[in-house]
Amino acid sequence: MIQLHTGPEASLDIGARNGIRIWRQFIHSPSAIVGIVFVLVTILAAVFGPMLVPNITTVINLNHTLMPPIFVHGSSLLHPLGTDYLGRDVLSLVLAGAQISVDIALLSVVCSLILGTVIGICSGYFGGTIDELLMRLTDVQMALPFILIALTFINVTGPGAWKVVVVLTLSGWTNYARIVRSQTLQRSSPKCDVNCLWHQGQSAATA
Repeated sequence: MIQLHTGPEASLDIGARNGIRIWRQFIHSPSAIVGIVFVLVTILAAVFGPMLVPNITTVINLNHTLMPPIFVHGSSLLHPLGTDYLGRDVLSLVLAGAQISVDIALLSVVCSLILGTVIGICSGYFGGTIDELLMRLTDVQMALPFILIALTFINVTGPGAWKVVVVLTLSGWTNYARIVRSQTLQRSSPKCDVNCLWHQGQSAATA
């Protein structure tokens, strides 16, 4: 006899099994380990790097302009990556720029996730005309090239960090919307899922 488990407990059980499976695949993948280590090092360098060199990015020393990196003859230990044409330390500039890049990336991902989640839930929950309109909007957004959206928006509004966040958000919400919509449709029609599982179980039992 085949027993079907439905309800929140079944969803949690399936989610737990999927999480364990993904974790096992992750820890046995060298490329995934290298990737996560690189991301963590980048984030830590961006967060704590400027604290170690708080004012070198603004110091101009015309006596030490265009110094080579440390692995080239004529370099200095004070400037591991050399200096620019104003004598500023390149490593400090890189760390300061990395902090801005990480802030923009995290903020744009969060905004894309929120926007995509709201659109996906509305599309999957209400269905009908609303679902059709939101999915056609998603298709149009996915068809537009990212560089076209970015150039148009920046040319109209001008440069700025928050404007980069807006561009990345407008171009990144579509994947989240589709995933959330599919999950919403599954949760909103449990009877169909149970019937499909029941018929599959009956077919397997009689085979």
